[in-house]
Amino acid sequence: MFHCHEISNSPDLLALHQSKPESYPYLLASNTTGEVNTRYSILMAYPLETHVQTSHGEDILRKINTELTSSKIQTDLPFIGGWFVFLSYEYARFIEPKVPFFSDQTGLPLAFISRIPAAVILDHYRDCCYIVAQADKEELITRIEMDLNQLLTLKLPNNPDLPESSIHEDDPDIYRSQLQRTHQYIRDGDIFQANLSRLWQATFQEPCNPVSLYQRLRESNPAPFAALVKFNTHYILSSSPERLISVKDGKAETRPIAGTHPRGSTSQLDRELSNTLLKHPKERAEHVMLIDLERNDMGRVCRPGSIQVKDKMILETYQHVHHIVSSIVGDLTAGQKVKDVVHAVFPGGTITGCPKVRCMEIISEMEKTARGAYTGSLGYVSDHGQMDLSILIRTMTLHANQVIFRAGAGIVSDSISENELNETRHKARGMINAIQPGY
Repeated sequence: MFHCHEISNSPDLLALHQSKPESYPYLLASNTTGEVNTRYSILMAYPLETHVQTSHGEDILRKINTELTSSKIQTDLPFIGGWFVFLSYEYARFIEPKVPFFSDQTGLPLAFISRIPAAVILDHYRDCCYIVAQADKEELITRIEMDLNQLLTLKLPNNPDLPESSIHEDDPDIYRSQLQRTHQYIRDGDIFQANLSRLWQATFQEPCNPVSLYQRLRESNPAPFAALVKFNTHYILSSSPERLISVKDGKAETRPIAGTHPRGSTSQLDRELSNTLLKHPKERAEHVMLIDLERNDMGRVCRPGSIQVKDKMILETYQHVHHIVSSIVGDLTAGQKVKDVVHAVFPGGTITGCPKVRCMEIISEMEKTARGAYTGSLGYVSDHGQMDLSILIRTMTLHANQVIFRAGAGIVSDSISENELNETRHKARGMINAIQPGY
């Protein structure tokens, strides 16, 4: 059982986070309209305990014993109390221990999970708000209402200023060299496709307000899986369009993105470019290959014969790019736990390549650094058997006055190096514009 209280107004969840960041450290927000699965935004409240993953410790996902294939609680709400989950890309060492990984130098852990007893949930379809709390934490509803009442005099600026900053993009010649070596691996038959990324770094002249930067990010790059996450003095700011895995009523879904083209400068050119993307043989072949990879991953935890591809190769359009997207669904076999489901699909094949393990080895060889939050995952596991995790692309990490982010491209046999280099820049554009509009 859980407690649920509907309130008449729709509060500013970001303002509530800013007012008490220790009490409301994790915001999962849907910042688009008309896209898939954007009904709810969730601000998690008053975490009870946090478990941090160490490189040699027990896999912390074992601590989440939520049953995913059955639930006695019937509700339309996505979250009634449960767990917040963050996994860096390097968490994959617990799934593929033979792959060499680098240590993250940003201050974020390999992974962490937080036990969450309450949350504030916005229902964007019904334009209403709910406060939920676990059965033994009913008093948190009153506490949260008091926190919300204190917000009546707090209003965040619509277009906040940021300190002066400089942005550094990794040397493009390094990426060109990596692409040449990756093409050789493809010709040698090691892999069919690999996703290689590159780094941007920004330095502000003074510490940057993470809420202001997140506001700028959600304006410059709205996305269905946006997030603002506080971990000690570090922040993760995400505007991801991609789902890693969700579970509802015992049915699992992954939603891979493979195939990207920049937006056009006019509506007519934009339509032409989107049609070009959908018909492009290289992009279609890459997407079909990754559909097969994801179907194979899902087959590890889903009932044989239940896996289906729906919404096959549809177009999704975002602020700066068009994407080709598919949805793969299947019925979980009985007794699957969170660790089982995550280990089946993590990291997402769209951000590694195919075959996955060999591509991960090549990513380590080429990039020679930890990806950290980039291409990791975050989201929630609810006590009534629902979960939803995104893939952390279009994602920045902030500490004091330092911001880092990465963007990548999928490399196949007929990839043109300059096109792939430009694709990384198109994907980075929303994050760059958040820091320095017009850069």
